[in-house]
Amino acid sequence: MTSSAVELLGPKGYVYFDLAREAWLAPLERGSARRALFTGAIGAVLAIAGVVSIRYVFGEAIALVPFGLFAIWQAWGELAPLGTEFRDARRIGWTELSLDDGWATTGEPVTCRITVHARRDLAPRAASIELVATQYRYERAVEELARFTVPVSPVPPAVRGGDDWRASVTFRMPDEAPASWYSIAQSVRWTLTARLEFAGGEPWVRSYPLLVYPAPSFSAAG
Repeated sequence: MTSSAVELLGPKGYVYFDLAREAWLAPLERGSARRALFTGAIGAVLAIAGVVSIRYVFGEAIALVPFGLFAIWQAWGELAPLGTEFRDARRIGWTELSLDDGWATTGEPVTCRITVHARRDLAPRAASIELVATQYRYERAVEELARFTVPVSPVPPAVRGGDDWRASVTFRMPDEAPASWYSIAQSVRWTLTARLEFAGGEPWVRSYPLLVYPAPSFSAAG
């Protein structure tokens, strides 16, 4: 991705490009998760050192305990949202989504690929992806600009534990779809939500930020 292309996303395009790219990574591949694990480990060390030191070294070391607990609390706040992903991994298996280009462009085709590494025998019933564009004022959603759903087919009647279910769907972004735009005061944010339904269990649902670039403009040589 060239710097000129990222500039099409707006004044804060560089920031959101990195955030969106990280959101598509596996949980423990994300920088935020790794930082949270490191922070939690440091907090645990500080808390334990404070408790041990107050008994064997000097009482002032108790000050380490609140710092350690605060670090653990911060780490938990970062890791708690990942709990759903780990629970679904135990319930269904690791599920991966990817876009062939990593982003979308208005008026052009997009291919989304889904891979389910089944942990146990599964009976898929349906699969779909939904795309929604929302206008934000600062961090508050103010208006839904676009929404459409694309079914994923074919869906196999069964997937054996240990096997992979691979599916892909190609669709075209509408010409009138608004492009992503990111600034401090105003932004247009796209979300891609994948939904997989299985017999006898809750659906697997996950949302990802989607970067949508405006269609390239061509000018005739004068």
